Amino acid sequence: MDLNQVQQNVNSNDDDDDDDEIDIYADLNFNYEQTKFEKKSYEEDSDQLFDELQVYGKLYRLETEITRLTKENATLSKDNETLRKQISIKDGQLKVLKNNISSLYKTAKLELDRRLSEKQELQNQYDAFVFRKIKNFEIQRQLQQQNIHSIPDNMVTPDSVDRDEKLRQNNKRKKSFHNDKNVSINNGHGYKWKRSPSNR
Repeated sequence: MDLNQVQQNVNSNDDDDDDDEIDIYADLNFNYEQTKFEKKSYEEDSDQLFDELQVYGKLYRLETEITRLTKENATLSKDNETLRKQISIKDGQLKVLKNNISSLYKTAKLELDRRLSEKQELQNQYDAFVFRKIKNFEIQRQLQQQNIHSIPDNMVTPDSVDRDEKLRQNNKRKKSFHNDKNVSINNGHGYKWKRSPSNR
């Protein structure tokens, strides 16, 4: 039973006892507690509704963010796959490039070693050639010196000639050799004499 019914019962009993009494509580608002309760209930409902609206608003924002992130994730996944393919292609090209560089390096090294070996061989041949030239020059010079100071065998007198004649002929030939500046030349068959042009 609410307050209005209680008030009505009180008024009804008062009317039965004394119809001539004035109701001094007639102007009082007995619905104050009920109005306060209803206001409180309305505020609670309003707060609950506001909370629900906030929850729905947050949920909407979260769903929107999830949708955006899902699309962004799909785009990034696609880009990532594309980059993976490009990286795979680049790795293959890099491997081929490394193999080519390795082959070029080995070829260049072999060619360099060959050139160095060829250079060393040519240097050895040149050194041997120069050495032979110098040796031949020294031999020829020694032979020339020996030929100048020696007497040819074909100019020696026979044993039948007596000693005085032999000495005389040798002295004569030596004197003629020094005065005429004769030069001995080896023609492969022996020695022959050639008078210098100044004494002709």
